[in-house]
Amino acid sequence: MKWFRLYSSVLNDPKVQRLSPVLFKHWINILCVASENDPRGELPCVTDLAFALRLKPTQMRKVLESLRQAGVIEASSDGKVLVHNWTERQRESDNVAARVEKHRSRKNADSDSGAIRNVTLHETLPKRSVDTDTEEETDTETFPLSGDVDLKEREHAEGAPPKRTRSPSHRSKRQSPDPIPLPVRPQPRPVNPIWDTLCEVFYQPTTKVERSNFGKIVRELTEVGATPDDIRQRMRQHQKAQNHWDMTPNALVTHWSELGNHNGKAAATHGLEQQQPGTNRQNGIYDPEQDPILMERRAAARLVRQLGQQQTS
Repeated sequence: MKWFRLYSSVLNDPKVQRLSPVLFKHWINILCVASENDPRGELPCVTDLAFALRLKPTQMRKVLESLRQAGVIEASSDGKVLVHNWTERQRESDNVAARVEKHRSRKNADSDSGAIRNVTLHETLPKRSVDTDTEEETDTETFPLSGDVDLKEREHAEGAPPKRTRSPSHRSKRQSPDPIPLPVRPQPRPVNPIWDTLCEVFYQPTTKVERSNFGKIVRELTEVGATPDDIRQRMRQHQKAQNHWDMTPNALVTHWSELGNHNGKAAATHGLEQQQPGTNRQNGIYDPEQDPILMERRAAARLVRQLGQQQTS
């Protein structure tokens, strides 16, 4: 056997703890040899034991004598050397190989006897079919043993109903497995004119953040009663006004009222703002002194003259 029991009580066993380190090593090796020997717990001859422990026979005899005096090994009445208390410390159930072999032998013996019993039980008389009034049901009688033939015939003669067996047509149909459910397609988004107009004038949102932002804008525009025409009108108004800010979906909501007020007087004011730079707002006549481009050029010229004067001085 490839293993044996070594208990932790050796820490408190005075016989073991008084062994020298060399004798303790030899004792452990002897336990390994005794575990693999047949019978277990018994040591082989001195020559074989010396070969297993890589010692000379004379050295092996001295080691055995020292261990015998320590009380960890002992000699039997017939002269065999045994490990002390081996049978009390080791169990027969630990030998798994022997237990498995015994189990297999018992199983093979049971299977052989079972095969003989099966042969005996299957020796039956041939079946005899009995015609009935219907075509779908068939009456069959089975006589398993010759000793029961008279009893079966007597019951049939007395009017006992024969044993009926269902024809294959009455067998329960095999239920088909449940069909695999088809994947549920996502429901299309309901039509929203405000959403569609924003996608038309701006872009089609693709990410989750963009769709969430478009949803907020649609809700705000719906609350103020905006229509698709209002959105298109404010986009055209922004292009005409040439505002300093870029038109985005959020900018459209932010400047919604501002873009909606460019009508009537606001439109007239917007027309004046689109006049040529430098035009007088009161009379509409071009004034070079009010031209911003010329004013920047004159300021740059004055700065150049001032720098030149400072360098010459």
